[in-house]
Amino acid sequence: MTEQLKNYSIENLFFYNMDEHDMFLLNSKLTLEDKIAFIDRIEDNFATKMLSLMKIWVNEKDTLPQHYGSPKTVSKRAWIKRNTQDFDIRISDKMSFYFRSKEFSILSNMEDNITTIHKCFSVLCEKLKNEERYYFKAHNSFYIKLERIKEYHNEYGSLCNTVSDIYWNGNENFTEEQLDYILESYNSIVPVFEKEQQKLKAYFEEE
Repeated sequence: MTEQLKNYSIENLFFYNMDEHDMFLLNSKLTLEDKIAFIDRIEDNFATKMLSLMKIWVNEKDTLPQHYGSPKTVSKRAWIKRNTQDFDIRISDKMSFYFRSKEFSILSNMEDNITTIHKCFSVLCEKLKNEERYYFKAHNSFYIKLERIKEYHNEYGSLCNTVSDIYWNGNENFTEEQLDYILESYNSIVPVFEKEQQKLKAYFEEE
């Protein structure tokens, strides 16, 4: 496993700028055991628990009451109830089950653990990439200022069409200096707005 994955932390933004080619190279570099270890580390031993459950299923499925060569749906549900303390699982069809643990989910063929782990890893990487995007925006000064402008727009209205474009269309094609200029304008009117608001409330005896 790469050092970045061994010591993975959202603050490092490991997946943030990865494209499809980067993900292909990462997938090619890692062994199945690497992927299991990473999934387990991030998702509370999810991969190990899932593989254990799949092994039990393979060993027991033929002992269940059958219907045209496949375990009956009612038998599957009974088996799931007996064996799934760590998962929230539903049957999707006669070969697949839907695993869900916390916010992590995957549709898995219960008899193909290798493909399942590869799919699990890809789903997890995409999940982490999205989380890194949210983290970046929450901690980057440019995006913090954009959000502040949206809050001002929501509370005090739009000062110009550019502000409306930010609020309604999500336009981000600005320099940080331009955002500072907009914020400076809002900061100058907020005290005036609040002062006049208090005057009106006092006049009409509002709380």
